[in-house]
Amino acid sequence: MTYDAVLGQLQQNILPTVPDDLRSYFTSKMEPMLKHNVEAGCGNWTNNACESINHVLKQRQQWKLPMLPDLVTNLRSLVDAQYADADRALSINFVLCVTVLYVCMSCIVYEMCMSFFH
Repeated sequence: MTYDAVLGQLQQNILPTVPDDLRSYFTSKMEPMLKHNVEAGCGNWTNNACESINHVLKQRQQWKLPMLPDLVTNLRSLVDAQYADADRALSINFVLCVTVLYVCMSCIVYEMCMSFFH
């Protein structure tokens, strides 16, 4: 099915049954973002990452229904861990790039010096 066909079915069958605020939010915010995502070629998105973090959260909760404060604490720690992983990946990549650049520049400088003295 095309995006427009699915959107048409959604607008015809589901949106009339939801609260006005949700319908307005979907129409003004979500639908334009979804359309942009599909037009940008990201229409084959899957929810594997969502399922993965959901499984991690369930393991952390030991598959029990938590009290709301415990859930919020666990969610916050998971998000903090995600940010830490992203920061670590960026900083390692940056250090690696700078190291490679330094080595390349050292080789260039070495070659220049060797050609100058020979």
